[in-house]
Amino acid sequence: MRELVGKAESRMSKQIKIFDTTLRDGEQSPGCSMRLSEKIQMARQLERMGVDVIEAGFAIASPGDFESVKAIAETVKNASVASLARALEKDLDRAYEAVKYSEKPRIHTFIATSDIHMEHKLKMAPDALYVKLLKLLSMLRQNVSILSSLLKTGQEVIQNFFHAFSMLLLKLVPQ
Repeated sequence: MRELVGKAESRMSKQIKIFDTTLRDGEQSPGCSMRLSEKIQMARQLERMGVDVIEAGFAIASPGDFESVKAIAETVKNASVASLARALEKDLDRAYEAVKYSEKPRIHTFIATSDIHMEHKLKMAPDALYVKLLKLLSMLRQNVSILSSLLKTGQEVIQNFFHAFSMLLLKLVPQ
């Protein structure tokens, strides 16, 4: 019993981080859009509330999204400011250009690894996607400015890539 209590206490002492997507996801709701001044006001309020990570937008989506992410990155001082980015070199570059002004820059990246997405959306086999991810990791390692910003924020992007790798490896290894 003592062992179970110790494990429970250990788990409860872990810190919970709040990752807010209001500024990105909120604008995808029909009829909802914010001017830059409203986005900055919202970001400041999220920061006052103690949010750990503010996903400010999808920098490559449009010039307006890029400018919003950049302005929020320049304004917010205590929270990490993130840009969403697909696992594409051009997305990662654009995201970094927007968040590099943040005290705590972060890039939130993703890639589809389900069988349906790989076959129909990406039109790639698991092994080809694995090679693509390796190339992107290599690009990140070569781009010191992007990698250094990621390392300062706890390597979240690298961890996302490793998660994608592990999912692909499970598909590649014969059962």
